[in-house]
Amino acid sequence: MQKVVEDICEIKGDVNQADYYKLICVALCLKGYYINHKKVFRLMREHDLLLKKAKSTGKDYVKHRRIVPTKPLEILEMDIKYIWIKQSRKYAYVLTIIDIYQIRVML
Repeated sequence: MQKVVEDICEIKGDVNQADYYKLICVALCLKGYYINHKKVFRLMREHDLLLKKAKSTGKDYVKHRRIVPTKPLEILEMDIKYIWIKQSRKYAYVLTIIDIYQIRVML
C-alpha cells in the first residue's frame, strides 16, 4: 500500500494532473494498478491527500430593499404556477403579473 500512496503523491505533484481522486484512480490504472476509486479515496483520506473543501460564505440576500415606483408599469412582478385542471385532466401554467405601483396607490 505504501507504494500506491507514493504513486498517488507523485501524480498529485504533477501540475498537469488533476487532484480529483477519480482522475488519480484513472492515472493509477494507466500505470498498471487494478484499483477502485473508492480505495483511492480511502487511501487519500487516511494520508490527508484530499483537497480541502472551500468554505462557503453564506448567501447575501437583498435585505431592507425599498421599492418605490413613481409611475404605473414601472415595476412588474411575475409568478408562474403549474396547476392541475380537474375538468380537462391536464396540467396548465398560470402567469400572474402584478403592477407594484397600483398596489402602493391602493394602500
